[in-house]
Amino acid sequence: MMGIPGETLQDCEATIAFAKELSPDLVSFGLFNLFPGSKFYSDFTQGVTTGSLHARLPTDTVVGLISRAYREFYLRPLYVLQFMRQMILDRRRFAIGLKAGFIGCLSLLSFFVKRLFGKA
Repeated sequence: MMGIPGETLQDCEATIAFAKELSPDLVSFGLFNLFPGSKFYSDFTQGVTTGSLHARLPTDTVVGLISRAYREFYLRPLYVLQFMRQMILDRRRFAIGLKAGFIGCLSLLSFFVKRLFGKA
């Protein structure tokens, strides 16, 4: 989770580096939201949290960091090799992996086309 009040850019960078160091099969990066009714929300809106905890990174910055975190994690050569190895060793996952790889390639192609020709 990124964008927690009091979190700095360095903290987000450390989260990304830690995920890559652990190298699990899957990761999930999420945007912190203050939900009405939660203790954190009431503390935050009533001014209980003070100082650096009240400072939050801009949402656009955090969303960009989350997007970068996914790219950096899933496009690492080590992860791609581990994923391919799992597909080969487990025949049941082969079709699923092939489909996921195809969808991933289409997503990357779409990303680069949008960057090249402007957002459609």
